[in-house]
Amino acid sequence: MITIDNLKHFVAVVENQGVTRASEKIFISASSVTRSIQQIEAELGKPLFDRVSRSISLNQDGMRFYERARELLYQYALLLHEENVSGDLKGHYRIGASHFLCDNFLCELIFKLTTRYRNASIEVYSFDSQVLVKKIHEGEIDLGFSFSPKISEAMEFRKIHEGQLRLCASANHPLMDKPFTVVKKELHRYSAIIHRPSESIDRCDNHPMFARFKIEPSIQIYWDSDSFALGLLARSEYWSMLPDYVVESRKDVVPLQHPDNWKAPYEIDMLWNRRKSVNELKDAVIALL
Repeated sequence: MITIDNLKHFVAVVENQGVTRASEKIFISASSVTRSIQQIEAELGKPLFDRVSRSISLNQDGMRFYERARELLYQYALLLHEENVSGDLKGHYRIGASHFLCDNFLCELIFKLTTRYRNASIEVYSFDSQVLVKKIHEGEIDLGFSFSPKISEAMEFRKIHEGQLRLCASANHPLMDKPFTVVKKELHRYSAIIHRPSESIDRCDNHPMFARFKIEPSIQIYWDSDSFALGLLARSEYWSMLPDYVVESRKDVVPLQHPDNWKAPYEIDMLWNRRKSVNELKDAVIALL
């Protein structure tokens, strides 16, 4: 019998492009994830992936099953929400996110939220992370989403995703597919573009991994929009350090090689002002994540 956990593991494998990365994202062993895939395929009596060497990709049956599995998990989340949250979400709310998350995360979330709650109206804002955190601190925004924000005493947060910052560049960059020993030695020959330093998020221009691996970035451009960085990286020989969540959003920017002991964690947090009463909104959003 196919279980909800089986479906969650299957969707994670598809969306993270492999068993190993899926297991890291959902904190389940790779062997358990593999067993879930095997159980689903055994129950259906057909494979859902094309397996070539160590890589896997969805076949046509897998694509159809993926779409249905996502919809079922969404409906399951709504069912749990209805059982655990009393009443309907009503009122007017202001929700914001950093630029990249507004375009690539918040859009789908707001669609689900407004589809489920017809009596709620929402203003959506896209900000630089520093501006977003300030507006949440001052109570102008009810709920916000940002990469690794620095939380003030006036705010509370819930972690919704975690991953690793990666050195990245164009898929056609001269250092692409080179071993890390070469990347580390040659990286200084190419200009870096780095997120603009901010008091509200962790800095990247002096990240500890640079010192640990003796990387001396020659920074030419500072940016405050991940989307801008991706666009520039794709058409140049610049390099940067970006969250894997951002890098995975397009195919023309990819990670360079990293050593096994590379440790550059980040998280995506949902933020709110502790002095504001947003429990109903917060619970409604959590049920949809």
